Amino acid sequence: MLEQNKESIFGIQIDLDSRDYLLETCKWARFLAIVGMVISGLLMVLMIFSFFSLSQVNDAFSGFYVLYILVYLGVIAIYIYPVIALYRFSKKLRIGIDQADQLEFNEGLRFLKGTFRYMGIMTIIILAIYSIILLIALIGGISNFI
Repeated sequence: MLEQNKESIFGIQIDLDSRDYLLETCKWARFLAIVGMVISGLLMVLMIFSFFSLSQVNDAFSGFYVLYILVYLGVIAIYIYPVIALYRFSKKLRIGIDQADQLEFNEGLRFLKGTFRYMGIMTIIILAIYSIILLIALIGGISNFI
């Protein structure tokens, strides 16, 4: 795969410059993944700390605390998948490049594709939610004039 004369089905090869770019991408992906994991851990600690500090204020809002925990866990769950996929991308691609292992290289690219697909789907969902909120706000604003 890393040989200068070996070509793929598309006539593309990974030369030394491409190899260096990919290795640097792996380093940054690993850094961002580790930072993301640390942030996820801090969010978990913050959730636990704030849950116990808020639960001592008033027991009448116990349903609120359950909802609070579920929302926090949902946010962490949504955030952790792309972080793990990014880490796996960096690890697999690095192994694939260092050992000239096509299967590891392809697996790394599969994790990168999964990361971008996930982020694209989440972007579409967030844009849809924003559109619905904007539509409701516009209807609410128009109904105030009528």
